[in-house]
Amino acid sequence: MKIVDQRIHIDVVRIQCDVCAGRGGVQSCGVVAGAKVAGRAASAWRQKTASRSKFASEKVQLALSVLTLVLLAVESFCHLRNTHHF
Repeated sequence: MKIVDQRIHIDVVRIQCDVCAGRGGVQSCGVVAGAKVAGRAASAWRQKTASRSKFASEKVQLALSVLTLVLLAVESFCHLRNTHHF
């Protein structure tokens, strides 16, 4: 198991995965926040009322985005603590 762990956690692979996860989490949070901004009075004439299922799916998307960012922070902290480098 240690050999597999060392091959998967080499810096080239780990850093690319961290960057992609971070970018995806931030972008997903931005999409949900952008949908909230679109609900302002100036743009209200273009908007349809959101269904409950769409509102619920946006909440789940936001929760998963935040969870992704939290897990990324925990993984980076643990990696730094164990290896003493990023």
